[in-house]
Amino acid sequence: MKGKRNSKGFTLIELLVTVAIILVIVAIAIPSYLSAKNAANKSSGAATLRSINTSESLYQSNCFGSFSSTIVELGNGGGTLTPCTPFVGGATPTKMTTGTLATLGDTALTSGSPATKGGYVFTYTPGAADATTGVISSWVETAIPVTPGSGTQALCIDSSSNSIHASAVGTNTAGVATGACTDPTL
Repeated sequence: MKGKRNSKGFTLIELLVTVAIILVIVAIAIPSYLSAKNAANKSSGAATLRSINTSESLYQSNCFGSFSSTIVELGNGGGTLTPCTPFVGGATPTKMTTGTLATLGDTALTSGSPATKGGYVFTYTPGAADATTGVISSWVETAIPVTPGSGTQALCIDSSSNSIHASAVGTNTAGVATGACTDPTL
């Protein structure tokens, strides 16, 4: 009589089936993960644009009706006083240098423009300053995905609409982002 075969471990077929099942699960999970990541980046980008809009409104109310000339002016600047852009009084106009206007506490943005945060590149563009008063009456902030995989839409907000606009899916250039300010809002 033959003895019972003593097998230890898995057969090749069992291992191949296990690997195939794992690959199917990964193939299903990766697109879902990327989609969730893009949605999170877009939400973060929109929230950042809302913060900039709020900071610009506060800046404008404290600075003779002018918006900032750079996004750096919205930051703390290491605790120093941030001057207003508009000129004030006297035969030789000077910039206002009193009052702390630090309203945007995000150092990733207030280090300069463009700035990268949450998969998007943010670019601040102020309007032209009035030659007499120095008042800047408009601005545009765009957010474009760093790479096509980090977001699907270019975002834009400007001083005239106070709403966040999004470009068509898949268009990720600075020109498209600026043009997105006329696209539908989020």
